[in-house]
Amino acid sequence: MSEPLEPTLEAKAQELAARIKARSADAILEMARRLVATTDDDLFGDTEFALRDQAQGIVADAYAEHLPQKVATPPAPSTAPTAPTAPPSTGTARKRSKRSAGRSPATAPITTAGSAPKAPALGTGESD
Repeated sequence: MSEPLEPTLEAKAQELAARIKARSADAILEMARRLVATTDDDLFGDTEFALRDQAQGIVADAYAEHLPQKVATPPAPSTAPTAPTAPPSTGTARKRSKRSAGRSPATAPITTAGSAPKAPALGTGESD
């Protein structure tokens, strides 16, 4: 921004800049150390990406200092209408007809006949 700010905004900007500098001083010092320890051959590549990450961290610090601290807010009230009362419960299973009710396994007749004779195995040629 090249335009001068009005005095009240300039005072806010100076105060914010001081808070951002204090918050990001460690990151700036780390960037300077990395640059001093790097040779011209290693200046780009991994060093460049590390410096960019730290610069983005400084931008994040600036936003964090500028934005008001968020506080937990209650969720928005529901816009769906509420039901007056719960409907009565109804069964969903099919009811058995009167005709099939008499054929249930519980009322089936009990037989006393012995077991059926075993049939010969197929392909054995045995016959009775």
